[in-house]
Amino acid sequence: MTPKEQRAYELRLSGKTFKEIAKELKYADASGAYQAYQRAREVVSLENLGEWRLLELERLNVIQSALWDKAMEGNIPTINALLRVFDLRAKLIGLYSPEKHQIAYEEPDYDLKESVRDMSEMIDLGVKYAEEHGIETAFTKRKKEKENQKPWEPGIF
Repeated sequence: MTPKEQRAYELRLSGKTFKEIAKELKYADASGAYQAYQRAREVVSLENLGEWRLLELERLNVIQSALWDKAMEGNIPTINALLRVFDLRAKLIGLYSPEKHQIAYEEPDYDLKESVRDMSEMIDLGVKYAEEHGIETAFTKRKKEKENQKPWEPGIF
């Protein structure tokens, strides 16, 4: 990839139109800028990702150096720009990657059938208590409606 093609690629990534790129890089028209961008894009692939990452890290270091003194003087916009550089660097090198956790499943040490049976008994006790004390629950209400249901009416349950 030629330096001019690389610059066309960078300008396009920065949001420039092909017409603007052509003007800046002195191509005859937008199609020349487009072709240069396409050639550069073919070169930029996953194989070159490591090189591009290093290049971007170097650029971020240059920007950081340029901003550092002014940021240390307390200039808020410069501090914000510097924080953005830090953020971009962290993303580029993968500091924000999710942590990997190993999750191990252990078989429970209880009998599922017995637990279901216990829960069923607890529910029955709760229903019995509600009935004895005149407490109306959604279950007792449906039960009462079902008892009062005539055989020819549609079911409630």
